[in-house]
Amino acid sequence: MITIYEKLNISAIKAKIMAVSALFGGLENFTKFVANYFVIWYNYFVKGAAYLQELRFKEESEIFYYRTGAIIIEDNHVLIIKSDAVDYLYSVGGAVNHGEAAEDAIRREVYEETGVNYEIERLVFVYENIFQENGLNFHGIEFFFLMKPRGTREGLVCKSHGMDSAKEHLHWLPLNGMDDVQLYPKFFKTRLHSLPLGIEMLKRTINDEICGSLVV
Repeated sequence: MITIYEKLNISAIKAKIMAVSALFGGLENFTKFVANYFVIWYNYFVKGAAYLQELRFKEESEIFYYRTGAIIIEDNHVLIIKSDAVDYLYSVGGAVNHGEAAEDAIRREVYEETGVNYEIERLVFVYENIFQENGLNFHGIEFFFLMKPRGTREGLVCKSHGMDSAKEHLHWLPLNGMDDVQLYPKFFKTRLHSLPLGIEMLKRTINDEICGSLVV
């Protein structure tokens, strides 16, 4: 009598799994790969196609993320955001979701954080952000879009939450009054006064230096 184990040929299946695992650097890495894509599959097909996952990946102490930021300037003031969970300010914007275009991501994030449908004027900065924080090594790619001004600083309503689900608050900072403010990205303090005509590629290195080059 042929058993179910003989029909399945368990040994052959195990051998194939180990062979595939070798391509991923071992069984542990292959298991993580399968688990991650199961989560994506479950969220998409079980929770519904409207579900999107942030493009943020963590491997032990290494974190990669993809983010968009908004440059909103009215009357020589730039719009900045702050969370109750941190002691610094940061740009309006947030993570790009899986399957989402950067332009759609910044429109969505700006609306979530201001309650206003700002229009995009153009892409200004592509920022490679490499830094360490709380024992973690971060490597991020961030697209900063200049948004079209509305002619007023009024009418904004922030209902968003940041890290640790802490409430976020909007602040208008004068372009000439940011020297003593703890602000990220730091290049906002020096490069918003005279924006490049093209797209400037910026890089923040692990030693906190910022370098850039203009791309036409």
